[in-house]
Amino acid sequence: ISATGLGESAGEEPPDRKRPFSIIFRGPGDVLLPQRIHKMQHDKIGSFELFLVPIGPDEKGLRYEAIFT
Repeated sequence: ISATGLGESAGEEPPDRKRPFSIIFRGPGDVLLPQRIHKMQHDKIGSFELFLVPIGPDEKGLRYEAIFT
């Protein structure tokens, strides 16, 4: 649904420094994925593991957050 940068940026950062961010996903409203590492599959990047945290429902389904550092 959305991606948000995390932390404060104080001026220019070195080009090799990774910036943390959060991504909010939405799943169906009738299936709750528990907080844990889930195996994901993507058509272009293949399979990978992602730690998802359920953050609650909205009008379209259940929302989950993954944080990347």
